[in-house]
Amino acid sequence: FAAWRKIPVSIPIFIPFVGAIINLNEDDLKTPQDEAWVGIGGPLIGGIGAAIALLIWAVWFPQSPEGKTIVFLGIFVNLFNLVPIRPFDGGRVAQVIGRWTKIMGLLGLAVCTWFIHSPIMILVWFLALSEELLKS
Repeated sequence: FAAWRKIPVSIPIFIPFVGAIINLNEDDLKTPQDEAWVGIGGPLIGGIGAAIALLIWAVWFPQSPEGKTIVFLGIFVNLFNLVPIRPFDGGRVAQVIGRWTKIMGLLGLAVCTWFIHSPIMILVWFLALSEELLKS
């Protein structure tokens, strides 16, 4: 979507089980809508990829519990990336709607933390809160 908006970005760098990162110059984002379009690109492409993987698993490998785990991990990572707080892509998209989405995002993150008992959530909270502290 960045190319459609004529925003120069780097080639995506894929990090297994995390997603992709692109480099861009913040000065090239002229409006919040530009940033939202750049932000929705990753989850949209990742969601399409996860849907294709789900279809492949369901048709050819339904007996594989490992395949099911990998597919649902991909779906979860894409959905988690849509939590409406920065540094996630959902935070880039939600800023167009309004600042109240940040509160909803923090509540959603708290619910995820409650159910996901994983040490990785410490990193997620660190990233989310450091982004807020840096903007203040």
